[in-house]
Amino acid sequence: MNILLAYFLFHLLVYLALLIAAALLVHYALTWYSQYQRLPIIANVIRHLDKKQHLLRISQESSESEAEERVAKILQSKFQQVQTQALVGGKAYARERIDIDLAEGKLGIEIKLAEMLRKSNERNRLLGQIDLYLERKYTHQQLLILIIGSQAQAQSANIEEIRRMIENKKVCMHYIKTY
Repeated sequence: MNILLAYFLFHLLVYLALLIAAALLVHYALTWYSQYQRLPIIANVIRHLDKKQHLLRISQESSESEAEERVAKILQSKFQQVQTQALVGGKAYARERIDIDLAEGKLGIEIKLAEMLRKSNERNRLLGQIDLYLERKYTHQQLLILIIGSQAQAQSANIEEIRRMIENKKVCMHYIKTY
């Protein structure tokens, strides 16, 4: 009888140890995942913006600065050190700024309204800004172009051409639809 009890207690302790180890592993995995989601990387930013798009409240009548303000506010709810109109290249280039910078240069976000990109000078300005940001501060994996516009504009030939041009520069672009 004592051998049976000892056998049972041994197995009970082994199962308890395995259960505790599994619980600790799950806890550490969830903690790591939670911290990973807060990293200022393009995939996390896009996922967060898509999840919170209903809170952005960007309409067709919104200006680029209003859109920038709303996007920055949404990003502040998840990421640290969200700065708008951040210098690109130091004080010597005080007029050259990116719309939003996360974590002191870990990710830069340039915002453009689809309606404005119909003008060739605005499109060319965006392409020049991308080159400047890549030269002075960000890598291809640290630069995100957000284009904001209507559903119809999202599928226009103009936006498709801009998407191809941005992809040729090996930079990520994401489209946010207005309401």
